[in-house]
Amino acid sequence: MSSSDRERVQELAHGALASLERNRQRIDDLNVYPVPDGDTGTNLTMTARAVVEELDRTTTEDRAGLVKEVTRAALMGARGNSGVILSQIIRGAAETLRTNGEVDTQTLAAAFRSASDAAYRAVRQPVEGTMLSVIREMAEEGESAEAEGLTKPELLARLVRRGEEAVARTPEQLEVLREAGVVDAGGAGLLEIVRGFAATAAGEPLPEAPAEREELNIEAIHQELSPYRYCTTFMIEGEDLDSDGIEHELEQLGDSLLVVGDPEALKVHVHTDEPGRAVMIPAVGLKGKGDAFEQAQ
Repeated sequence: MSSSDRERVQELAHGALASLERNRQRIDDLNVYPVPDGDTGTNLTMTARAVVEELDRTTTEDRAGLVKEVTRAALMGARGNSGVILSQIIRGAAETLRTNGEVDTQTLAAAFRSASDAAYRAVRQPVEGTMLSVIREMAEEGESAEAEGLTKPELLARLVRRGEEAVARTPEQLEVLREAGVVDAGGAGLLEIVRGFAATAAGEPLPEAPAEREELNIEAIHQELSPYRYCTTFMIEGEDLDSDGIEHELEQLGDSLLVVGDPEALKVHVHTDEPGRAVMIPAVGLKGKGDAFEQAQ
């Protein structure tokens, strides 16, 4: 990877982050699932910003090395349920880009498929009508458009259009969204990331964010889909980490559980009434870092 290739990756990442930042408040306003705590846009932005900051710091010109740095930054910087899922979307896409040669439209389509597969693997009980549905539909669109001879900007534009359709369909797939009169916040945030990629790749300015604030139906204000009080996120670092064993123990303490990463570093997200107990579950001797206890309702 040349320095110019790395700079192009930085440019694309900055475009995605800028798109998220200008829509952050709108996405926060949409947030009613899995709990209506109004922070999905913020969590996605913080996760994406961690990746951008790592790209701005790095000097590596080795593609495999860059992928490792980016995926680690996404994992370490992930915030909330949506941020942890985004970190896995980034991991899946980056792994494809690491193993493939030239980043052509076929590789780009494969990256979206890998991103979708990684996201679904990360979630113990996948729910349609969320950012999972949106990344899956984008992956399907990429695969169906592979043979059409599109340029990369044209393919990204197609993915944005399919993403818009997928986000608009989320209330049909998830009752709580339909009752609240909103689309899924995580899916809307993911769409803005890809919109940022597409605009940057095409050399076009980002579209302005809608001026209006989203207003929820009154029922949404009282949604309490998770009965647990604390949105708990922490890192576990060690060797030969047993993600399945840790997940088994944690699932007894709450819901919205995600345990993702690799044998040396895991990110945990769980809604629980016992955050202190949750962070003590990893085996004695591991280096556990509790980095966020946020009230979930």
